[in-house]
Amino acid sequence: KMEENTNTSKSQKELPHLVIATDNFIPRRDGITRFLTTILPSLKENFNITIICPDFQENNINIEGINFVRIPFKKKYFGDFKPVKFSSNLIKKTIMKADLVFSQTLGPIGLLSLYHSQKRRIKTVAFIHSIDWKLISNTTGEFFSRKIIEFFVKIIAKKLYKKCTQLIL
Repeated sequence: KMEENTNTSKSQKELPHLVIATDNFIPRRDGITRFLTTILPSLKENFNITIICPDFQENNINIEGINFVRIPFKKKYFGDFKPVKFSSNLIKKTIMKADLVFSQTLGPIGLLSLYHSQKRRIKTVAFIHSIDWKLISNTTGEFFSRKIIEFFVKIIAKKLYKKCTQLIL
């Protein structure tokens, strides 16, 4: 089940709409989650925010003044990472309302968010927290398949990152 949670106030509607796309969020505790929870209070002052993130079901949190679009998980794990489903239509619908898209990863949510926003010439900022092609390829078992995956993910990452308005390293 895909869920949209909207709780906007009148003052938020006048602010530019920022969509934050992340494949990692609370309750998961990692560097991306910590970064986002640290900057959200200051971003809320200047933007109407929607976060596209995984649907952790009973562990979801809501933050006052922030809208959430939650994407369900696949059943399979890749290493210690359980990716979300490729929900292109829901992500596309959310991106269409954005003035700016801020991607945190190149997992399914980040990748589709960058793709849809760049296709519509919406400004994009990507925070490169890690070397995605290395992380993704390391979740596969065999050396040969790791090298093939790394090769293709690197091509996709370069293509998306070249079209970003801003990169943060």
